[in-house]
Amino acid sequence: MKGSQRGFQLLELMLVCFLIAVGAALGASAWYEWVGQHRLHSAAEGLSTFLQGVRLSAVSRNAAIQVRVQGNRYAMALRGSDAVVWQRFPQGVQAVRFPRRPVTFFSRGNAAPAGSFVLQNRSGQIRVVVSPTGRVRKEDWFPTSGSQFAERRRVR
Repeated sequence: MKGSQRGFQLLELMLVCFLIAVGAALGASAWYEWVGQHRLHSAAEGLSTFLQGVRLSAVSRNAAIQVRVQGNRYAMALRGSDAVVWQRFPQGVQAVRFPRRPVTFFSRGNAAPAGSFVLQNRSGQIRVVVSPTGRVRKEDWFPTSGSQFAERRRVR
């Protein structure tokens, strides 16, 4: 052959394409998991903020306000009123456990019944807890193969 050859061989091009495809596949699954975690944390933060806002409204209005949760949505209403505006959790997030009776915040800021709301999607679960004093906090729950709620970590 005359001089040096320029360009790439077919095998080199196929190897580079294969490596790019593997990297994209790994990145796509990580991205998919991150989106699920973000939606779950966003839903928990939204519900927590909503509950804190309802508590403040009950104190400022000197009235009892109820919070209702059903599957993938939540709402507030003055106690004894049927007028509610439902808000939805992000796509794929469901409330899988919540108090049977609506949580009511009273004019002193306390709540009854106290309880927890467990939000879940494919990435895991987060629990939003309402105490009898009306305090609202979030806890991460990571289900493992041994038990449904094996480890928990408080979220700030």
